[in-house]
Amino acid sequence: VEAVTEKKSVISPEDGKTVRISGVNFKSIPSGTYTAGNFGNADDSALLTDRYLVNFPHIEQVDGFYMMSSEVTVGEYESFLKDNPGWQKDSLEELKSKGFVTGDYLFNYSTDDKSIPVSYVSWYAAQAFCRWMTDNLPENYRGKYEVKLPSEAQWEYAAELNSRTAAKKVFKAGNPDGPQAVRFDRQGALGLYDLLGNVWEWNSNYYLPADTVFGCFGFPDKNNIYTGNERAVRGGSWANNPDEISVTTRGSQNPSWCTPFLGFRAVMVKKVH
Repeated sequence: VEAVTEKKSVISPEDGKTVRISGVNFKSIPSGTYTAGNFGNADDSALLTDRYLVNFPHIEQVDGFYMMSSEVTVGEYESFLKDNPGWQKDSLEELKSKGFVTGDYLFNYSTDDKSIPVSYVSWYAAQAFCRWMTDNLPENYRGKYEVKLPSEAQWEYAAELNSRTAAKKVFKAGNPDGPQAVRFDRQGALGLYDLLGNVWEWNSNYYLPADTVFGCFGFPDKNNIYTGNERAVRGGSWANNPDEISVTTRGSQNPSWCTPFLGFRAVMVKKVH
């Protein structure tokens, strides 16, 4: 595994550069504060309903991190499978028995087009991919950084910054028949692709509908103080209408669930010792 960067030392997110690791581009996301959530055009009588509590506006402080420029592709997942036979489709029954996947794991999986986002992968599979990437970080990153699924706070912060430049998106209105390969015209302000549309993306934290009110939003980096049953998903997919999805839209799925609408991308963060 090799990293291709402009210098050998570890690059901090504040440097605003692209880090290429194992053929994967990670874009630097600077630290900052932003207003997460959105009430939209709700009137006063609606603000305390379940619908609006889910997106209760609040301030989030986010440390700098790196985010994969695009969703994990079939080709990238294929490399993971080669090193981890226990996650190959031949191991489906064992994975199901452990509650890690449903029967649709890697359904219709094909490597004919390695550039499309991988789908039909569970939260547990995405976590295993991230651990594999962490274990294979180049020497100048190893022990200092780890690869993880993004928290909702990290995901929304990056999506909000990235949306400041208009870009095309893969939604139902364009009549796609599934996830689409990355294209230059879908690149946003930060150089990130398809944060909205194409496939929903697993986030690391539990989905807790009122967590924006009670202060646990984005806390998965703090040892999962709050627990739940489902994991958060963000961004919408090729099967959604564009007016249904924004950077603040929150969804959830059982962590073992595998669907054609759901994939993931990873972030790289400084390791907490």
